[in-house]
Amino acid sequence: QKLAELDQFLGSREYLVGQGVTVSDLLWYDLIDQFLVLDPTILDQRCPNLRAFHSRFHNDPKIVAYRESDRFITQLNNTQAFFK
Repeated sequence: QKLAELDQFLGSREYLVGQGVTVSDLLWYDLIDQFLVLDPTILDQRCPNLRAFHSRFHNDPKIVAYRESDRFITQLNNTQAFFK
């Protein structure tokens, strides 16, 4: 439900705050990307604006280059997290 609220807040805008990319946009892109790893259908039907938001960032040439580089770290938690 909270993602649906964020989806509604975003509306048809490209960015969450202002006219350009902010830290908030990058943080939400990363968080949504992690959500999609856990549940690829999480944005289906209820969150079309967030799906478009994620796609814009995910397909940005600079982000694509970063994700393909050896600097990109694939993990869902920081290095201090552990599960029992």
